[in-house]
Amino acid sequence: MSKKVSLIDATRKREEFVRAGESGGTEHQLPVHTATQNSVDTVIKKATFNLTAALHQRLKIAAAVNGREMVELVSEALEEHLNRLEDRSKHS
Repeated sequence: MSKKVSLIDATRKREEFVRAGESGGTEHQLPVHTATQNSVDTVIKKATFNLTAALHQRLKIAAAVNGREMVELVSEALEEHLNRLEDRSKHS
């Protein structure tokens, strides 16, 4: 069961994550949650990309409402999308 947090709490958690990353370079040891693995420590590589303001706001709200980090939701969605693309290419 996921705990629900406020948007302010979610923003604070994100800021703490960013501050921790600034002091330790671009690789971090963090738990990763994806559709295919529950909670496994793995090396995280930093990726920078742009989102529309509307998409960023939706992501931020979804993370807060579900008690998750924005990076978790992005990683999970990207993993699922890439898996679908790979499945399509195998069946072509």
